[in-house]
Amino acid sequence: MNLRPLLFLSVALAFAALPVTALAQYTNFNVSINTSGLPNLAAGDNYNLDFQLNGSNGSSATLDTFNLGGGTVAGSPSLTNAVSGSIGAGTISMGATSITNSINEYSDGLTPGSGALSFDVHLSPVVGTTPDNFVFGLYDTNGAFSTSGPASFELATLDFNNTSFGAANWNTYSYTGTSGTVTAVVTPITSGATTPEAGSAAGFGMMVMAGLLGSGFRKRKTAK
Repeated sequence: MNLRPLLFLSVALAFAALPVTALAQYTNFNVSINTSGLPNLAAGDNYNLDFQLNGSNGSSATLDTFNLGGGTVAGSPSLTNAVSGSIGAGTISMGATSITNSINEYSDGLTPGSGALSFDVHLSPVVGTTPDNFVFGLYDTNGAFSTSGPASFELATLDFNNTSFGAANWNTYSYTGTSGTVTAVVTPITSGATTPEAGSAAGFGMMVMAGLLGSGFRKRKTAK
Protein backbone atom coordinates (compact mmCIF):
# COMPACT_ATOMS: atom_id res chain seq x y z
CA MET A 1 0.00 0.00 0.00
CA ASN A 2 1.41 3.40 -0.99
CA LEU A 3 1.12 5.67 2.05
CA ARG A 4 2.67 8.72 0.38
CA PRO A 5 -0.61 10.26 -0.90
CA LEU A 6 -2.14 9.84 2.57
CA LEU A 7 0.86 11.60 4.12
CA PHE A 8 0.59 14.56 1.74
CA LEU A 9 -3.17 14.67 2.28
CA SER A 10 -2.63 14.88 6.05
CA VAL A 11 -0.18 17.77 5.60
CA ALA A 12 -2.63 19.59 3.35
CA LEU A 13 -5.42 19.19 5.89
CA ALA A 14 -3.10 20.56 8.59
CA PHE A 15 -2.39 23.65 6.46
CA ALA A 16 -6.09 24.15 5.87
CA ALA A 17 -6.80 24.05 9.60
CA LEU A 18 -4.13 26.61 10.57
CA PRO A 19 -5.50 29.86 12.05
CA VAL A 20 -4.29 32.87 10.07
CA THR A 21 -3.72 36.01 12.09
CA ALA A 22 -1.04 37.75 10.02
CA LEU A 23 -3.66 39.87 8.28
CA ALA A 24 -5.38 40.99 11.47
CA GLN A 25 -5.65 44.76 11.75
CA TYR A 26 -6.50 46.97 14.69
CA THR A 27 -8.10 50.24 15.70
CA ASN A 28 -7.09 50.13 19.39
CA PHE A 29 -3.49 50.62 20.53
CA ASN A 30 -1.42 51.17 23.65
CA VAL A 31 1.31 53.80 23.30
CA SER A 32 4.10 54.12 25.85
CA ILE A 33 7.43 55.86 26.49
CA ASN A 34 10.05 55.32 29.19
CA THR A 35 10.31 58.69 30.92
CA SER A 36 13.52 57.78 32.80
CA GLY A 37 15.52 58.92 29.75
CA LEU A 38 14.08 62.44 29.73
CA PRO A 39 16.63 65.19 30.38
CA ASN A 40 16.42 67.33 33.48
CA LEU A 41 15.15 70.76 32.49
CA ALA A 42 16.51 74.09 33.61
CA ALA A 43 14.58 76.12 36.18
CA GLY A 44 11.52 77.68 34.60
CA ASP A 45 11.41 75.14 31.74
CA ASN A 46 8.49 72.72 31.65
CA TYR A 47 7.39 69.63 29.74
CA ASN A 48 4.08 69.49 27.88
CA LEU A 49 2.23 66.41 26.64
CA ASP A 50 0.67 66.95 23.23
CA PHE A 51 -2.03 64.95 21.38
CA GLN A 52 -3.36 65.94 17.97
CA LEU A 53 -5.97 64.66 15.54
CA ASN A 54 -5.65 66.54 12.27
CA GLY A 55 -7.49 66.50 8.94
CA SER A 56 -10.95 67.03 7.53
CA ASN A 57 -12.40 63.59 6.70
CA GLY A 58 -14.51 63.05 9.82
CA SER A 59 -12.16 60.81 11.83
CA SER A 60 -12.29 60.70 15.62
CA ALA A 61 -10.29 59.20 18.48
CA THR A 62 -10.65 58.52 22.19
CA LEU A 63 -7.74 58.38 24.64
CA ASP A 64 -7.99 56.68 28.03
CA THR A 65 -6.23 54.35 30.51
CA PHE A 66 -3.57 56.95 31.28
CA ASN A 67 -0.56 55.89 33.34
CA LEU A 68 1.84 58.76 34.03
CA GLY A 69 4.61 56.54 35.38
CA GLY A 70 4.66 58.31 38.71
CA GLY A 71 4.43 61.75 37.14
CA THR A 72 1.73 64.39 37.29
CA VAL A 73 0.00 66.76 34.89
CA ALA A 74 -0.74 70.42 35.50
CA GLY A 75 -4.45 69.70 35.24
CA SER A 76 -5.32 72.80 33.24
CA PRO A 77 -5.08 71.54 29.65
CA SER A 78 -5.26 73.63 26.52
CA LEU A 79 -8.02 72.33 24.19
CA THR A 80 -8.17 73.32 20.52
CA ASN A 81 -11.29 72.78 18.35
CA ALA A 82 -13.13 69.43 18.63
CA VAL A 83 -11.47 68.20 21.84
CA SER A 84 -13.03 67.54 25.24
CA GLY A 85 -12.14 65.79 28.48
CA SER A 86 -8.83 65.60 30.30
CA ILE A 87 -6.19 63.21 31.57
CA GLY A 88 -7.40 63.88 35.11
CA ALA A 89 -10.95 62.92 34.14
CA GLY A 90 -9.64 59.72 32.54
CA THR A 91 -10.81 60.28 28.95
CA ILE A 92 -10.00 62.63 26.08
CA SER A 93 -12.29 62.77 23.04
CA MET A 94 -10.91 64.14 19.76
CA GLY A 95 -12.78 64.92 16.51
CA ALA A 96 -14.65 64.46 14.31
CA THR A 97 -12.21 66.21 12.00
CA SER A 98 -13.65 68.69 9.51
CA ILE A 99 -12.66 71.69 7.43
CA THR A 100 -13.40 73.94 10.40
CA ASN A 101 -11.88 71.49 12.91
CA SER A 102 -8.81 70.47 10.94
CA ILE A 103 -6.37 70.85 13.87
CA ASN A 104 -7.64 69.28 17.09
CA GLU A 105 -5.09 69.48 19.90
CA TYR A 106 -4.80 68.66 23.59
CA SER A 107 -1.82 69.98 25.54
CA ASP A 108 -1.10 69.75 29.26
CA GLY A 109 1.97 70.40 31.41
CA LEU A 110 3.81 67.31 32.61
CA THR A 111 6.10 66.67 35.55
CA PRO A 112 7.64 63.31 34.55
CA GLY A 113 7.98 60.36 36.88
CA SER A 114 10.59 57.64 36.61
CA GLY A 115 8.43 54.92 35.08
CA ALA A 116 6.69 54.29 31.79
CA LEU A 117 4.09 56.81 30.65
CA SER A 118 1.33 55.16 28.64
CA PHE A 119 -2.20 55.52 27.33
CA ASP A 120 -4.68 53.70 25.10
CA VAL A 121 -5.96 55.25 21.88
CA HIS A 122 -9.16 54.05 20.19
CA LEU A 123 -9.36 55.15 16.56
CA SER A 124 -12.36 55.72 14.29
CA PRO A 125 -10.61 56.44 10.98
CA VAL A 126 -12.33 57.88 7.91
CA VAL A 127 -10.32 57.53 4.70
CA GLY A 128 -10.08 60.52 2.37
CA THR A 129 -7.92 61.81 -0.47
CA THR A 130 -5.61 63.44 2.06
CA PRO A 131 -5.28 61.22 5.16
CA ASP A 132 -6.22 62.45 8.61
CA ASN A 133 -3.53 61.74 11.18
CA PHE A 134 -2.99 61.20 14.90
CA VAL A 135 0.04 62.67 16.66
CA PHE A 136 1.50 62.01 20.12
CA GLY A 137 4.34 64.26 21.17
CA LEU A 138 6.23 65.86 24.03
CA TYR A 139 7.93 69.24 24.09
CA ASP A 140 9.42 71.69 26.54
CA THR A 141 9.17 75.45 26.53
CA ASN A 142 12.89 76.06 25.80
CA GLY A 143 13.52 73.27 23.29
CA ALA A 144 15.90 71.18 25.39
CA PHE A 145 13.97 68.03 24.44
CA SER A 146 14.08 67.35 20.70
CA THR A 147 13.01 64.10 19.03
CA SER A 148 13.86 62.62 15.65
CA GLY A 149 10.34 63.50 14.42
CA PRO A 150 9.84 65.92 11.51
CA ALA A 151 8.87 68.79 13.84
CA SER A 152 11.22 67.64 16.66
CA PHE A 153 8.47 66.92 19.20
CA GLU A 154 6.65 63.87 17.77
CA LEU A 155 7.03 60.47 19.44
CA ALA A 156 4.35 58.49 17.52
CA THR A 157 2.21 59.35 14.49
CA LEU A 158 -0.27 57.49 12.31
CA ASP A 159 -1.76 58.45 8.94
CA PHE A 160 -5.36 57.27 8.45
CA ASN A 161 -4.92 55.83 4.96
CA ASN A 162 -6.93 52.75 5.89
CA THR A 163 -9.73 51.83 8.29
CA SER A 164 -7.51 49.60 10.48
CA PHE A 165 -3.80 49.12 11.03
CA GLY A 166 -0.95 47.04 12.33
CA ALA A 167 1.75 48.35 14.64
CA ALA A 168 4.10 48.64 11.65
CA ASN A 169 1.90 51.36 10.13
CA TRP A 170 2.85 53.74 12.95
CA ASN A 171 5.82 56.07 12.73
CA THR A 172 7.77 56.15 16.00
CA TYR A 173 10.51 58.60 16.96
CA SER A 174 13.04 58.90 19.75
CA TYR A 175 15.25 61.18 21.80
CA THR A 176 18.73 60.25 23.03
CA GLY A 177 20.55 62.26 25.67
CA THR A 178 22.82 61.92 28.66
CA SER A 179 20.00 60.37 30.72
CA GLY A 180 19.24 57.69 28.12
CA THR A 181 16.91 57.11 25.19
CA VAL A 182 13.20 57.83 25.02
CA THR A 183 11.38 55.85 22.31
CA ALA A 184 7.68 55.35 21.68
CA VAL A 185 6.41 51.76 21.70
CA VAL A 186 3.06 51.05 20.02
CA THR A 187 1.27 47.79 20.85
CA PRO A 188 -2.04 46.65 19.31
CA ILE A 189 -4.85 45.91 21.74
CA THR A 190 -6.23 42.58 20.53
CA SER A 191 -9.83 43.40 21.43
CA GLY A 192 -9.72 45.86 18.54
CA ALA A 193 -8.82 43.25 15.94
CA THR A 194 -10.96 42.96 12.86
CA THR A 195 -12.05 39.52 11.63
CA PRO A 196 -9.04 37.93 9.90
CA GLU A 197 -9.45 37.41 6.19
CA ALA A 198 -9.27 33.96 4.63
CA GLY A 199 -5.58 33.26 4.87
CA SER A 200 -3.01 31.95 2.47
CA ALA A 201 -2.29 28.87 4.61
CA ALA A 202 -5.87 27.65 4.45
CA GLY A 203 -6.11 28.40 0.76
CA PHE A 204 -2.81 26.67 0.05
CA GLY A 205 -3.91 23.62 2.02
CA MET A 206 -7.16 23.31 0.10
CA MET A 207 -5.38 23.69 -3.24
CA VAL A 208 -2.81 21.04 -2.34
CA MET A 209 -5.57 18.71 -1.17
CA ALA A 210 -7.53 19.21 -4.39
CA GLY A 211 -4.41 18.62 -6.47
CA LEU A 212 -3.55 15.43 -4.64
CA LEU A 213 -7.06 14.05 -4.97
CA GLY A 214 -7.12 14.90 -8.67
CA SER A 215 -3.71 13.35 -9.20
CA GLY A 216 -4.74 10.20 -7.35
CA PHE A 217 -7.87 9.73 -9.47
CA ARG A 218 -5.87 10.18 -12.67
CA LYS A 219 -3.32 7.59 -11.58
CA ARG A 220 -5.99 5.03 -10.77
CA LYS A 221 -7.66 5.59 -14.14
CA THR A 222 -4.33 5.19 -15.96
CA ALA A 223 -3.57 1.98 -14.13
CA LYS A 224 -6.70 0.23 -15.39
